[in-house]
Amino acid sequence: MKTKFDTYSEMKNLQMNQDTYKLRRDVMNIIYEAKKLKNIPRVSVRITEDSPDTLGAGRMKGNIIWISKRAVKNRNLRTIVYHELLHTCYGVDHQKGDILMDPRLRGGLTKEQVQKRFVYWANKAERDKK
Repeated sequence: MKTKFDTYSEMKNLQMNQDTYKLRRDVMNIIYEAKKLKNIPRVSVRITEDSPDTLGAGRMKGNIIWISKRAVKNRNLRTIVYHELLHTCYGVDHQKGDILMDPRLRGGLTKEQVQKRFVYWANKAERDKK
């Protein structure tokens, strides 16, 4: 059942079919990887049409992310997904100059660099919440 919370104004969801499901699986695999690092809640994933300015979006503390078709095919998909997970699971805002949370994608990060920054920001958000 579709709700108003399933949409994001700047990105149009793709219809779920075999091709979209394959793209979504790539994103879900990265989320399962992140779950091994931190106990994050269930996150809904929407694959969207390409947007000229946006690779992904995450509703602040809303447990839903939108990832564009172009982003799934991007070699920096892990960076994009971890960035959006920090928005949606922890409410972490953009941090200008940070390798993971800058609003502009910084490419070429290793898996270890992305995961280290993810854990850093997740832990910081948990400490700040207390």
